[in-house]
Amino acid sequence: MKVFFDLNIIIDIIDTDRANNQKAIALMQNLMRNGTDIVISEDSISTLYYNLRHSKQKQLILLDFLEVITQKWQLASFGVETIKKAIKYSKNSNADLEDALQYFCADKEGCEVIYTCDKNFPKIAIAVKNYD
Repeated sequence: MKVFFDLNIIIDIIDTDRANNQKAIALMQNLMRNGTDIVISEDSISTLYYNLRHSKQKQLILLDFLEVITQKWQLASFGVETIKKAIKYSKNSNADLEDALQYFCADKEGCEVIYTCDKNFPKIAIAVKNYD
């Protein structure tokens, strides 16, 4: 099985101050223990680093985390076709472009499930789940 982690799931894993930190860690551990392939977009890396810019400690935790996941997870690029699909979807449905990019990246990579805490995340064909 292949699953996709939206940005908010990764932030929950890294940031111990977030309410869902323990749920995110448990989700990650369970999926990895079961041999599930976890996919994130390459774009998530720079966005994560930017979001954690106010805390040097959290940036260091992120760098350590990235060293591990780049060996164990799949990092996916968007590519031009994914970007075009996301733009079209966003224009037609008034959806958030970042969410659409993540969705179509997961679709391109053949993911069966997308994990996100975003209640407005696009629900098209791939199952969308949170921690429950």
